[in-house]
Amino acid sequence: MSIKEQCEVIAKLIPNVDIDVAHRLVSLVERLRASTDSGIRGISISLSLRRLIYILRRYTQNPDEGIFNAIHRSALSRFMPTITRTAFDKALSEAGIAKAGSSQDDSWKERLLETSKKSSDSVEHESMVPDIVFFDNKQVCFNLNKFRNCI
Repeated sequence: MSIKEQCEVIAKLIPNVDIDVAHRLVSLVERLRASTDSGIRGISISLSLRRLIYILRRYTQNPDEGIFNAIHRSALSRFMPTITRTAFDKALSEAGIAKAGSSQDDSWKERLLETSKKSSDSVEHESMVPDIVFFDNKQVCFNLNKFRNCI
């Protein structure tokens, strides 16, 4: 089927679909199918028309989730080799499908803030603070004093 025919099928099955998003998604899959890289062609197999319909139906019901994450989940991108994932992300950006919300450059800042919040919360609980601090415990001091007396 051509890109136009696939978009028509999607528009008939999903009444409130954003035609622009559907066209970008279908053209992305066609570009992946035409790729010379076998890893990229393998991704296109998991993005069948049935899967695209599912992704777009879910996107029309929950636009906050975003197409970017749905495509990555469908393609199982977290299990891809790094080179294939990079090529896949490049194809997504060329198709105009970007991560919703903050840009990818700012995502590390959010993760750092979350990590620092978690670590500061753990200090409030005494059970999570280690009792031993280098040589300041009683047993080490006792042994050091014994050693000094022997010399």
